[in-house]
Amino acid sequence: MHGLPALKPMIGEPPAGTIAAKAGLVAGDEIRSVNGSETLSFQDLRLNLLRTGVAGDPAVLVLADGRSVKLDAQPVETENLERDTLRPMGIVRFDPEIEPVIGKVLPDGAAERAGFQPGDRLGSANGQAVAHWQAWVELIRQHPAKPLSIEYVRKGHRATLTVVPDAVDEAGQRVGKIGAGPHVDEAMRAKLMTEVRYGPLDALAQGAIKTWDMSLFTLEMMGRMVLGQVSWKNLSGPLTIADYAGQSAALGWISFVGFLALVSVSLGVLNLLPIPLLDGGHLMYYVAEVFTGRSVSERTMEIGSRIGMAFLLVLMSFALFNDLQRLIGG
Repeated sequence: MHGLPALKPMIGEPPAGTIAAKAGLVAGDEIRSVNGSETLSFQDLRLNLLRTGVAGDPAVLVLADGRSVKLDAQPVETENLERDTLRPMGIVRFDPEIEPVIGKVLPDGAAERAGFQPGDRLGSANGQAVAHWQAWVELIRQHPAKPLSIEYVRKGHRATLTVVPDAVDEAGQRVGKIGAGPHVDEAMRAKLMTEVRYGPLDALAQGAIKTWDMSLFTLEMMGRMVLGQVSWKNLSGPLTIADYAGQSAALGWISFVGFLALVSVSLGVLNLLPIPLLDGGHLMYYVAEVFTGRSVSERTMEIGSRIGMAFLLVLMSFALFNDLQRLIGG
């Protein structure tokens, strides 16, 4: 039975002054649980820390070496949860010194538009030599929408291309990204990656547990949006969903199926909200009928339908507005 490939819950060097650095975390630390919740992958780690950060709670981390580390409460920036929201607290992905060789080029990214291909070995940018992949990432982040003349080697031939990194808003800062990933050999892959495996029965149980957890998290975020604790800018519409669907498909069928599952859970939760026109609205009418002993009048349902339609139109319009802002603002 195949497992799900995932990044190990291993962190990089926390920036100086962050709560992770003050707590004594260092590059290479592998985190096994957050406040008692098991972290089998970096995605699990991010979700668990995001949940505690949004709530403003401290986090107790248990590491692979047996240490227990407490991170003081530090609310995450909730303007846009798609950003690298954990970086301000010092939690960054473990990035060892990987050779600067392109392994993957995302469709419609700046790297593809410039003409880069998998296998290209990057050498210098604007005449400045860059030794490893992480240094390239930092260099590109510092040049949003600014042209870089990059010298590279392809099949033994040296050449130069100019790339203009896409400008992306991340944690309130404009950073550059080109849509390319490094080539990782098997030894490095074994160091960075893990495979999450379950037996048939355990897989069914874990599927139900993760669906339940994600449903609760979705409801929690909706509630915090209503209370003003999380920005409404986190709402995504069809344009963003289509964009992410393309990106996940480019990463492989497992990522794509996982993305579809996430969208399905989110839509399922929305559909069960007590809003007329949705299934949750019908359930609300049935519950009212049980408690009152009589069916809801047609007039009441008609008014409810109009209110539900207005709410859904406003919600969809706002989500589409957010989509357009992301496209225009980069």
